[in-house]
Amino acid sequence: MSSVVGRLRCHPRDFWRVKRLCGKLTSMVQPIGSIGQDHPHFDPHRSDTMHWWESRRWRYNLRLALAGVAAFCLYCVVCWTLLPRVVPLMEMETPLFTILFQGIVFLVAMGLANVCYFLGPLLEFLCKPEDLHSFRGTCYFLGTAFSVSLPFCIPAYLAWWSITGTPL
Repeated sequence: MSSVVGRLRCHPRDFWRVKRLCGKLTSMVQPIGSIGQDHPHFDPHRSDTMHWWESRRWRYNLRLALAGVAAFCLYCVVCWTLLPRVVPLMEMETPLFTILFQGIVFLVAMGLANVCYFLGPLLEFLCKPEDLHSFRGTCYFLGTAFSVSLPFCIPAYLAWWSITGTPL
């Protein structure tokens, strides 16, 4: 152990040289994504894009989780009330493994939905809208509405199948 410590020691003069060099380097480098106010592409209205979207992500995830629970409840209602018209009730089972598997698949889908959530800031960057406030509100509403409606596709499909008797 003492040989390792001995190799790591350096002369105090070298320590101060390294510290001075690091100080010069850090003063020259700006954080990623920050543009100085004197930069020609600086726009104070667009500088808070990620902050605006990230501050609304928890509401988006809450709505998505509530939609998943509601869709699963609707799925159970459809399976136990409408689907027996097409499939005999004895053939329909909902074991614990199936429920856990559907929960895990939904968590993966929520992860993918959060990746797709970045389409909002990406569209804002690509389109550079004039009315930023209404653009953000519209994109957030449409993206959330689409993501919340997706979990209801399976119960809707099963209800359609049980009412019409023909699968899509």
